[in-house]
Amino acid sequence: MRLEINKLINNYYAFQHDFFEYLKNFFSSKSAKIYIISVFILNALIWFVAYIINFYNVKKEDITLHYNINFGTNLIGSSYQVYIIPITGLLLFIFNMIILYTSRNRDNRKFNQHIILSGSLIVNLFLLISISTIFIFNYY
Repeated sequence: MRLEINKLINNYYAFQHDFFEYLKNFFSSKSAKIYIISVFILNALIWFVAYIINFYNVKKEDITLHYNINFGTNLIGSSYQVYIIPITGLLLFIFNMIILYTSRNRDNRKFNQHIILSGSLIVNLFLLISISTIFIFNYY
């Protein structure tokens, strides 16, 4: 039993060393810094718009969450449901970072880094557009 605990502790420290070494190499890339800062700024804007939507809904009435050009409003819900959008963006970014970490030893690591981080940036941009349209439909 003592041997298994020591082995577990050694594996933990080896993972910790490997992970911090990966982060140091990852953040040495200027493009990775730009992508991550951009994704965090977009996600912060998404959180801010979600807060504003919730703040303007003083009476806690239902708001339009989805509008279709053919059928009009087809999803109505509470203003708290708008927080699903920034949570989705944040979870997707975390999931993409996990994918990048697991593919760290591949030959085309830089290419994967650009594709995955730019995909995360584009998704967060579309989420910002979608939450902005929710704000516009409900308050203008």
